[in-house]
Parts: sequence; C-alpha cells; structure tokens
Amino acid sequence: MANSEENGRRGDSTGQSGRPSLVFGDFDCRDVGVCNTCGELFGPCRQIGVSSGRSRQLEQLCACENGRKDQPKWERFDFNEVITLCRCCRGVVLRSGSRWSVWFCEQCQQRVQAVNDICESYVIPIGRHSIMASKYRTGAIVKSTFRIPKLRSTLLDISHRSDSLIAHARQTTLRILQTFDDQLPCTPLSDYLDAFQLLPDHQSQSFAALCETMGVPTAVVKSAAIDSSEQDAYGV
Repeated sequence: MANSEENGRRGDSTGQSGRPSLVFGDFDCRDVGVCNTCGELFGPCRQIGVSSGRSRQLEQLCACENGRKDQPKWERFDFNEVITLCRCCRGVVLRSGSRWSVWFCEQCQQRVQAVNDICESYVIPIGRHSIMASKYRTGAIVKSTFRIPKLRSTLLDISHRSDSLIAHARQTTLRILQTFDDQLPCTPLSDYLDAFQLLPDHQSQSFAALCETMGVPTAVVKSAAIDSSEQDAYGV
C-alpha cells in the first residue's frame, strides 16, 4: 500500500445503481461512515480477494477518536488510513495510507495545480510528502505576477497551509452533513455521497471557498477556472 501507484485514486468502479464503488484496491469500505462531529471517515475496511485465513479487517478511526495515534501502524501502510475524502469538494473518496497519497480528486487537483502554477508557489499543498513541493521551492516565487502576501516556501509555512486545508475540508463536510434531516452521530458514506450529488455546482463553490481560505487573489481563481461555465461565474 505504501508505495502503490493506486493510492490517491477514487473507487475502482461504479456499480449498477450508478453509485461509485466503495471497494478500493483490495479493501471493501462499504461500512465506513462519516463522523458528524469532525467530518472524517471511520469504520471497518475489510480485505477481499484473499483466502479467509489471510484476510484482515482494518478499523479506521476519525479525528474524534484519539486512539488512531496509539494504533500500531498497519502493515504496508505509511499511516492508518485506507480511504479519505477529497480535501476540496469532499464529495469524492480517495485511497489513502501512503506518504504519496494525493489529497484531491482529479477535477479539484486540476484547479489546485493551476493555482500553484499561476502563482509559481506551493500555495495549496497537494499531499504529505515534501517532494511534492519541490517544483515551487526554487525561488520562482519572486517572478510571479500573482504573489501571495507573506508566502514563504518553507516547511513551516507548508505545514500551516496544510492545517488550513484540513480546517476547510472539515467545514465543507459538516455543511454537506447539515442537509440531512436526522442529525445522528454518523452518516453512512453511501448516503453522504448521494447527498453530495444533489448539491448544484458544489465543487466550484468549494474551490472558491478554499482559495479564499488560502488567501488566493480573485484574479488567480478566475485564471484557474477549468471550464467555460465556471469562468462565466467569475466574470471571465
């Protein structure tokens, strides 16, 4: 898992119902839920495709459960997380558990990468590993037309921006959860994903909110728009 090229991809397939599959690699995550307090995923992830004697069940914990840091590290994982939600739109499930795991779905990553390229800086971190920032830690920031005030290409600043990204992600998840009539301790992941699909233009709105959180100028957000409808929304 730790070095797999599959990390960071969404579910392997879409079922006959049109719902995205909740099987990721060799783990069945259909019983995972979304915590209505912290907005993170938790629950059992069952290994499939192996003999019963070798199958294992990994219990993913959310941010409310402090036991995650006390869990022994799972074999073939860099950290104890099988799946996560895109840190921008929060409506796409991604494989996780590797230091190379990417934090964004394909569509949101295109927008985030565009922001970073326009600013020639690692404005929005895309993953944990520091090498993901190496492209922007070359002094190119001084040449950019769109410089972010007080942005420093240092590990300390990247850590601060990663914390801001986590805060945005959790707030976005909790807003989606508010669309449910019943406020229970957790929401089944499949129900949560269904609710996400009913939100109009949510991905664009969440991207704009993320950029605002990160201090990205409006001109950069417009330039990073990836389709004509999104550009029209920003008056491009």
